[in-house]
Amino acid sequence: MDKWGKTKLDNWLSYASDAFGTMLKWGLIVGLPVIIVEQICIWATNTIGKWIF
Repeated sequence: MDKWGKTKLDNWLSYASDAFGTMLKWGLIVGLPVIIVEQICIWATNTIGKWIF
């Protein structure tokens, strides 16, 4: 135990939750635009397809 009365497990858990939060944040920052662009492409393809045929 260190001087704050935390065990190594506590430190590991707080580190793990920080890492998970960061992963989640970056997942949203990177993933959301990709999903939005993908949806726009699908919509555009369907719309253009209806206009042509």
